Amino acid sequence: WDDDKYQRWLDDLASGGDTPWGEFEGEDGAIDTAQYLVRSYNAGDNITKERMNINKVISSVRQKIQEAINAGTLIIVGKYSASGYDYKNDVLHIAKGAAPEEIAYEIGHLIDNKLVDKGIRDELLRSITKSLTIADVRTDIFVDASDVEYDVVYFKSDKFVSNYQGRVYVEKPSDAFDEAGNVRIDRMQEFVSEIFREYWKDTKFLARNYPDCYALIEGAVK
Repeated sequence: WDDDKYQRWLDDLASGGDTPWGEFEGEDGAIDTAQYLVRSYNAGDNITKERMNINKVISSVRQKIQEAINAGTLIIVGKYSASGYDYKNDVLHIAKGAAPEEIAYEIGHLIDNKLVDKGIRDELLRSITKSLTIADVRTDIFVDASDVEYDVVYFKSDKFVSNYQGRVYVEKPSDAFDEAGNVRIDRMQEFVSEIFREYWKDTKFLARNYPDCYALIEGAVK
């Protein structure tokens, strides 16, 4: 990645140029045609830093992920204090000041929505959670990228790449199970995004220590 070249491209746009980033960057770049749309939610906001981080992350991911992003994903910067992904409308919300790892994590949600085989995902989730009981449920206070605290219910297991991967979107621990006593895997929406965060940070570590999780992502993006 060439920050100087990227800045020259921004300067070119500011001077009235209309060369797409993929053409401007040439053979050095991973993205041939940057079709995804990055927009500032608040008119007049300077989102140069966020745009650079977004492009850095997207340039670093597999071609199939880039194609999924190019296929209609809208990227909005600054609407919310924390980043997030809108599954229904295919919108990546990126917070002001978002670091590359935070952006990669949200792209993990996009991968869950657009690329991952849901049957394979759910089968893996059931396999990981089948032996979990109420004794494995924890509650804790987490802090988001904007230093906002929030309560989290999650399963503690060494089969998860992180505590947050075991999060269950319920109000209290008992709600993490259905009436038959099965784990509510439909409420575990951080499962894929946390795997992809680790995949993006250190693919070899993920493959070595969590081979099934690695295989889920690799199968979706190769």
